[in-house]
Amino acid sequence: MSNSRIRYLPIIGIVLLALFLRLRGLDTTGLWGDQAFTLNTAMRWVNGGPLPLAANKSSVGFVNPPLIEYLYGAALFLWRDILSVSLLTLLGGLVAVAVTGAVTARLFGRRAGLWAMLAFAVAPWAVFWSQLIWNQTMVPPFAALALGGLLLYLFDRPRAGYLIGSFAAAAAMIQVHPGSAVQLLTIVLALLLYRRRVRPAHLLAAAAVFALLFAPYLRYQMGTGWADLATVRALAGQEATFSSAAVLLSLDLLRAQGLYRAVPGVEAFDALAVGLFVAALGVVVWRVAGEFNARAQRGKDGGEAGEQGRRGAGEALGVVLLWLIVPVLFYLRTAVYLQNYYLVGQWPAQFIILGVGVAAAQRGAILPDRVPPPTRRGDSGESRHKSYQPSLTWTALS
Repeated sequence: MSNSRIRYLPIIGIVLLALFLRLRGLDTTGLWGDQAFTLNTAMRWVNGGPLPLAANKSSVGFVNPPLIEYLYGAALFLWRDILSVSLLTLLGGLVAVAVTGAVTARLFGRRAGLWAMLAFAVAPWAVFWSQLIWNQTMVPPFAALALGGLLLYLFDRPRAGYLIGSFAAAAAMIQVHPGSAVQLLTIVLALLLYRRRVRPAHLLAAAAVFALLFAPYLRYQMGTGWADLATVRALAGQEATFSSAAVLLSLDLLRAQGLYRAVPGVEAFDALAVGLFVAALGVVVWRVAGEFNARAQRGKDGGEAGEQGRRGAGEALGVVLLWLIVPVLFYLRTAVYLQNYYLVGQWPAQFIILGVGVAAAQRGAILPDRVPPPTRRGDSGESRHKSYQPSLTWTALS
């Protein structure tokens, strides 16, 4: 077997592990009121009923957008069994793992990509949300595509497809769980920070696709006289309190807390998961700070113009940190009782951070000073590997 094929064996192994964990118990996933409503609505459409313009009612009072009905309807059209929807959710979980690994490897190195994939594949809540039929359990694949497309557009190549795909995935992510809409702020902040890399035509096309995907829901809202706007205004006017719940729930997304309390070794697993993440987060924060300090110094030395096209790994990690932090800041003050699925739109940031941190520790805290240049059309992976010799920054994390 050639070396190029051997390189794929760890990836195949991680995907198979993720599939195995998600297949176990898939036919025993719970069904309650929310599941029954969305499934029945989708089935009526499949059986010849009208196109759904909205889904079920959210926990905060407004009616959810209809994309989840279209996803369930597509699965039920292919196989009229509830298991088809469970398999759709499972497929979404696998897509999230694969996209996270691919984007991380592209920007931060193959080793970081493998660790990010592995962490995502075995994370208990990631497995659980890849099995349960529920609107918000479809957030992870769209969140991974939204963040991945944004990172590739800003730090790999400014391809229109990357930005359009990011905006389309963001629209889907918001529709399946409107609580993830806060990540729009992250996207806007990233595009403003690196606006010199954004082409106006690409941004206009992406915004048009984003708006188009909301067309059925806008039609529903117009038909109801925008009744849900009053609900949103009332919610915004409720008294809110400051709480650390968002921070704790963000950490819970990496642990088995709330799922397997009675299983031996759960406390040790949780401690290990949080410890690794905090250490990896420290590495990433240090790298981002170093990148922006160096950028500021180059500006003082008059080198800013020459660095306009530079793709810093630390800059890309800065966007990943924004994807992690913005939802936590948003939910620090809330009138809503939080559950961890309110923050599931943070994924895959946690796993990218874990992958980069663990890979850096393996290399003796050596991080690439810049993102590898994109492969030219016709170049092989082997030739690219030989031609690219990254500048390395040695760091002593003592």
